[in-house]
Amino acid sequence: MKNHTFIALLFAALSMPALAGAAGQLDPKYQFAGLEEVKRFQNWSLQGWYPIDRQSLIVRTSPATAYLLILDRQLHGLRFSEGIAISSTGSTVYGKFDTVRTHGRQRISIPAQITKIYKLQGREQRELVKAQIRGA
Repeated sequence: MKNHTFIALLFAALSMPALAGAAGQLDPKYQFAGLEEVKRFQNWSLQGWYPIDRQSLIVRTSPATAYLLILDRQLHGLRFSEGIAISSTGSTVYGKFDTVRTHGRQRISIPAQITKIYKLQGREQRELVKAQIRGA
């Protein structure tokens, strides 16, 4: 019986951040009124990615096109991961549906759901986003 109680408590604790994100209580540092929020983007070929913190990353789908992905919770190992996997449906990534997971040496993370997607225009917007999220 004790093991079942422990597992139930562990599940409840792990579910809390996801539930808070689902209720719309996103940290203000992840909200960008001046950027174009999109519901989806085409993921024909991921050109590159880089993490901003444990809950956000920028992905490039072409040399000129980048998107900011805000996750529903912190993703362990995002800042130091060797690679990521983004789920998609027919080469389209949808906010509030698709997920991001990290890959490392013999370690695969539990996926985090994409809460928001912002389309970024140029280097200036990428730098603005990084500064706001990192608190600089």
